[in-house]
Amino acid sequence: MYALYRAVAMVKASREKVVNILSDSRSSLELLSNPRTGHPLAHAIRESTRNANAEGKEIRFYWLRAHVGIKGNERADELAKSLPKRLMPTMITRKFPILGKNKIREETILKWQTRYDSSQTGAITKTFFPDAKKAYATIRKLKPTPVQTQIFTGHTGIAEYLHRFKLLQSPSCECDADKIESVWHIILECPRYEVARYDLEHKIETKLKKTKNARNNGEPRKKSGILVIRRESLPGSHIQT
Repeated sequence: MYALYRAVAMVKASREKVVNILSDSRSSLELLSNPRTGHPLAHAIRESTRNANAEGKEIRFYWLRAHVGIKGNERADELAKSLPKRLMPTMITRKFPILGKNKIREETILKWQTRYDSSQTGAITKTFFPDAKKAYATIRKLKPTPVQTQIFTGHTGIAEYLHRFKLLQSPSCECDADKIESVWHIILECPRYEVARYDLEHKIETKLKKTKNARNNGEPRKKSGILVIRRESLPGSHIQT
């Protein structure tokens, strides 16, 4: 498969318009013809082939039997066997793992985003992080505290959540019996946290608001500022640190 990858790369760099690539690896060619394969090199070869086609080049793949006296194929086997073994690991570790890891990560994130979008749960988390890839990068940099994690997920000691699991008789907030103590009520409305909210908005130079798309809330550093509100700023809450 790696040989096919290198062959396609050579075609792209050449001036040839029509190139036939012969391979005795039927399994590799079958992988290339399978659009559902998750093999990173197969994806890379198909992408390079599409790019070559866009440049007016045509690449054709053919299977040939091994060890049947075809001079070119026999010569390729000789060259492969003559290559010093000490060079093989170096070539592979320098080029394949980086490409492979990047492709695997890309495919994994795409699947993650699909499941994330179709999930019926996690509404609060999706408001903060609608994009799974950006969320992954932000969380790795942010290293959220327990309080931040509870706010991001809504799985916290807030009355609305506790009432849902019959741990409190009422979901009402202490500030007003007609107000439900939710994550967004605490962040945007509750007068108990007015000072903390004012200080936070001043610090991040952004008016706190709930939007359908969290990308509108500004850069990650500004969004993460929402979570500066800590337990000492939340009198009477059940949030655990």
